[in-house]
Amino acid sequence: MTMADRHPDLEPHVDTWRGFIRGSLATVLACVYVLVGLVSIGFGSTLPLFIGFVGMIVGFIAIAIDLRTGSRSWGLSLGILAVFALITVINIY
Repeated sequence: MTMADRHPDLEPHVDTWRGFIRGSLATVLACVYVLVGLVSIGFGSTLPLFIGFVGMIVGFIAIAIDLRTGSRSWGLSLGILAVFALITVINIY
């Protein structure tokens, strides 16, 4: 028996807490996408503006998909972020 089973008023609080944590993680991921995009734009050598903006837009779409599907692992967003960061690093050197 969990605490939510014993206290019926606690369930809305738990749902709100889970939503807050999901929103916080989405915000952190969005900030990291913007950071990688700005690094790409600032230091990239080939098409830096295009790569930076496309990477950020694709990343925001991935975050929205992960939020909408209820993914608990954020696999799509983290995978695209890893690819975007790798492309940015390769484009800098």
